[in-house]
Amino acid sequence: MKSAAKIVLALLMTSSATGASAATTVSSDNGWYDSAGLHTPSNVNTYTGENGNRLLNSFYAFDLTGMASASAITITFFANGIFQTETGSETVGLYDYAGSMNSLLNGTGGTAAFADLGSGKLLGQHTITGVSSSSMPLFTVSLSSDFVAQYNAALASADKRIALGAKLQTVTLGGAEDAMWSFSGLRPAAQLNITEGVPAVPEPATWAMMLFGIGMIGAAMRKKKPLGQGSSLLA
Repeated sequence: MKSAAKIVLALLMTSSATGASAATTVSSDNGWYDSAGLHTPSNVNTYTGENGNRLLNSFYAFDLTGMASASAITITFFANGIFQTETGSETVGLYDYAGSMNSLLNGTGGTAAFADLGSGKLLGQHTITGVSSSSMPLFTVSLSSDFVAQYNAALASADKRIALGAKLQTVTLGGAEDAMWSFSGLRPAAQLNITEGVPAVPEPATWAMMLFGIGMIGAAMRKKKPLGQGSSLLA
């Protein structure tokens, strides 16, 4: 009986552990658009927040060629640039990008791209607490199911490119500078961490072996003799 139970348990564990794997892909391009719609393609800074009297939203673009479909995604931002804060704590929000990939990357997205990178569906967010003018840390954010769906749609398209935006949610114009990744200049600046596939469903042969093992357990239990009816443990 114990052997049969172990077989069934092993099969259950095997079937639940298969069917998903992990992969990564780094950003193929990154940069920022300011509130006037300016982006210079050769500038790979991902300055996000306030600079003087203008606001800047960053973007991170990925080429999904050769990737597999995803069931979950996180994004890791590499340690890059300087953290600037008035209050000691700043929160960055990550947003979907729905505009043209070509115009985003070639610098012609204008104010529409700036707005798109900081609005729409909130995919995730992260708060950093620290001293102003300190180095930006590496950190990872779990992205919502909306981004997973957008990723899979881009993967199935002819283009196979996707981008997301970063906006400093705690910024206020005027006063001291509030920014993440200020004075950065790294490409690639971020990495998608992808859980591929979906949770596995046991194959027919696995189900047959599991049912056989359960049957063995049942047969063993039936062979155990119960106490006779009417008997007394005190007799």
